[in-house]
Amino acid sequence: MSTADHRARLADVPAALLGVVDREARRAAVAGSEAPEPTGIDFVEVVSMERTMEVLSERHRLPRWRTLLVQLMRGPVPSGWDASRVAITGGVRQDPAVNPVEVVWAYPARAVTGAEGGPVPTLPPGLKGRDRRLVSAVVDPSRRDRVLVVRTRGWGDLSGYVLRILRDDAGAGLPAELDAPLAQDRFSFAIDCPNPFDCRSPAPGLPDVGEHPVLDYTARDYPALRQRLMDRMASLVPGWREESSADGTVMLLELMAHLGDVHAYRQDAAVVEAYLSTARRRTSVRRHARLLGYPVQEGCAARTWLALEVEGAVDLAAGAGVADVGVDPAVPGTPRTPVQAHEAGATVFETTRGVAVRPSRNMIELHPWSDRDHVLAAGSTAAFLATPAGVDPGLVAGDVIVLAELPHGGRPEPWNGDPGHRQAVRLSRDPVVIADAYAPGTTVWEIRWETTDALDAPLVVSEPGGDGRPVVRAVALCNVVLADAGATLRGERLDQVHDGGGAAGLFDGRPRTAYRPRLSRPGVVWVHAVDPEAGPTGGAPSARAALETDPARARAAVGLDDGSRTWAVRPDLIASSALDTHLVAEPEPDPRGPGADGSPTATWLRFGDGTFGREPADGTDFTATYRVGPGAGGNVAPGALTETLLGPGHEVVFPAGVRRVWNPVSARGGSDPEPSATVRQMAPRLIGRQERAVNTQDHQDVAEAVDGVQRAVARRRWTGSWHAVEVMVDPVQDRGSSLAPDPGLPGRVLERLESRRMAAIDVEVRRPLWVPVRLTLTGCVLAGYRAVDVAFRIRRLLSAGVLPDGTRGLFHPDRLTFGTPVRLSDVVGTAMQVPGIAWIEPTQLRRLTDTDVQARGHLLAGLLQAGAREVIRCDSDPNQPEFGRVEVTLGEGGGHP
Repeated sequence: MSTADHRARLADVPAALLGVVDREARRAAVAGSEAPEPTGIDFVEVVSMERTMEVLSERHRLPRWRTLLVQLMRGPVPSGWDASRVAITGGVRQDPAVNPVEVVWAYPARAVTGAEGGPVPTLPPGLKGRDRRLVSAVVDPSRRDRVLVVRTRGWGDLSGYVLRILRDDAGAGLPAELDAPLAQDRFSFAIDCPNPFDCRSPAPGLPDVGEHPVLDYTARDYPALRQRLMDRMASLVPGWREESSADGTVMLLELMAHLGDVHAYRQDAAVVEAYLSTARRRTSVRRHARLLGYPVQEGCAARTWLALEVEGAVDLAAGAGVADVGVDPAVPGTPRTPVQAHEAGATVFETTRGVAVRPSRNMIELHPWSDRDHVLAAGSTAAFLATPAGVDPGLVAGDVIVLAELPHGGRPEPWNGDPGHRQAVRLSRDPVVIADAYAPGTTVWEIRWETTDALDAPLVVSEPGGDGRPVVRAVALCNVVLADAGATLRGERLDQVHDGGGAAGLFDGRPRTAYRPRLSRPGVVWVHAVDPEAGPTGGAPSARAALETDPARARAAVGLDDGSRTWAVRPDLIASSALDTHLVAEPEPDPRGPGADGSPTATWLRFGDGTFGREPADGTDFTATYRVGPGAGGNVAPGALTETLLGPGHEVVFPAGVRRVWNPVSARGGSDPEPSATVRQMAPRLIGRQERAVNTQDHQDVAEAVDGVQRAVARRRWTGSWHAVEVMVDPVQDRGSSLAPDPGLPGRVLERLESRRMAAIDVEVRRPLWVPVRLTLTGCVLAGYRAVDVAFRIRRLLSAGVLPDGTRGLFHPDRLTFGTPVRLSDVVGTAMQVPGIAWIEPTQLRRLTDTDVQARGHLLAGLLQAGAREVIRCDSDPNQPEFGRVEVTLGEGGGHP
């Protein structure tokens, strides 16, 4: 082909493709395409002189730098490609007529070497045997189908060259088999010349746009941003001045300043809310604390017991409301529903369950058994009721009654009595009828209640009357029902779900938005819910426990109904499946202003995302039922709740037969939301708190953290098949006797240990090993004192009970625990405190199982030791002598033995 023809064909090649199109990006696009054509040049390789000399043994007439390997991205190389299809341009002289690099031959590598393992083909024209050896050595067999071997007549200079694949002689421009940008590639003959620089050409720099304005990065609010924009506008448009806010340019600048202010606020808020120490939103603080395992307390509703007095049988439904103030039927416009009373400033309580109220249970007198000064001592768990013959109040085990003192003189007005002498108790068994022959026309009922409901203070049952007969001062209020603070609001319609989770928003191009409605009423109350089907106490083991609330277990009193299913509140949605109709209530400051104490008052509802919790479908209509009320403000005094209310729909809840409703005991358990500052201080401390039980000391610490446990000891033992940890607990006996401990305590300890024990390790909770002892004292009293009186006082000081002044006896269960010894010095010192004692001497100190030799050893040592799992016991109870006793023998005269 002549030089003129060569230049004519090169003139049809679009030269701009090599300098403008990004070759690397085009190679990636072609490599990622599934289409077999077109292909392109992957790279051009010049066989180095060192490799050529290594393969060929001849030292003369070697093809130095004249063998080029053109690698295609896909193969095979078309068989019709030859020297007429290859053009090489470049060098110092761009015109090939002046500085030509002529192509001698060009063949596919497979045509030169032949098929792998097949017969050796005849060499194409112009090739020699050494050319075959060179190509076979430098071209890997796996890529020979994609390599075009090109031999040039000479080599060029050290500058850059371009190899192009042309169309056949009949056409012009680039071939159709190759992608246009990849039909050519740059290379250099200076392959054996060392070059420390990167062969990749630098990217062209951006054009210089002139001097940039100085930016003030502290301008982040609206006034500062507006001023900067005005100044910039004045510098860009000479002669422009800010004249009026109605000007269109000023309006646009002010709009951009506003958007910049909002954007800056969101940037700052994102950084602030990302850390617990700086978070300002209540939701952010709650979620940070949740990650640390700290449940934020949002407050809890108070509870109390309501007593009713009726004229006839009444079935009172659950949710009946009472208030302290603000209800007067004679005054027009007086709020009558629970929500209206709450908004008027009243404290509203509602009953937790339905109850059958009977006149026979209004007020039942306690039976004094003809005792004019009958008193139930503190710690009592039994009493007697007196009803007219033939009247059965219908009390059963599990019922709750309130024991109350009447005012002085026996007036039948328990609401005017001493509030400190009222206590709710839960019956532990059915009442038993006992006959009293000296009380004709009266049926006496023996009642017993739970040990944990033992009386906190003495209860005066009777006092002397004017005629010398006893006057009853104590009664039992038996029409009792549990109530908690809060006013119910029903039937509130929430905003309809739009793009919240259905098909809308997925296929119509609109962005999806989270559905987070807000309840219209502020101050949603959080309630530690009780089970209304679990009896009068809601499942609590005692009347005292029924009033104890746990803010950590309280939930927002919110329920939703979408017409086909109900949605319940959960603390989070981590454990909720995609089908669970759960939601989360998140209190936040009300946009209309926080409450009086600055606490969160508005409640926002958060639903699931379809993975954790069900996602509400688009177009769903929700109806909300929730309660509003106070937190700590619900802890009202006894006798405060006296006003009855209508139902949420103005229906009558309390019939005309209800004469009186009041709370004989104070409400308790109400609490306000935990301040965010407290959460920031307390939540990080959980990181260092141990929440597992591995060794025996861990088990002891966990058990002693349970309320009601004085001390615990643990030991690890082999059961024959696996290891077990035996934990012995010594209960606190402040309100009960050592013979009747809290029966539910072992269960609570075991429940706490089960959540912290190691896998494959059993845990057992047991009572201590009681060690009953016998103590004998001998002494003498001073003249003028009776020995029997002094001995009585000594035995009382050495008893296991509570003394009249409130102190404990020496052998009280709370003074003796695991490993506590009995020292004779303490015994003698305690006995010598009694006035009238001259001297006293221990004559016997022994376990009931000791021999005489062991007993003498204790006397000589002046000490009786207890083991690590033993608790010494000396109850001096004549009904149960097996639990130890104290014997005191005193003589009169004041002398010494």
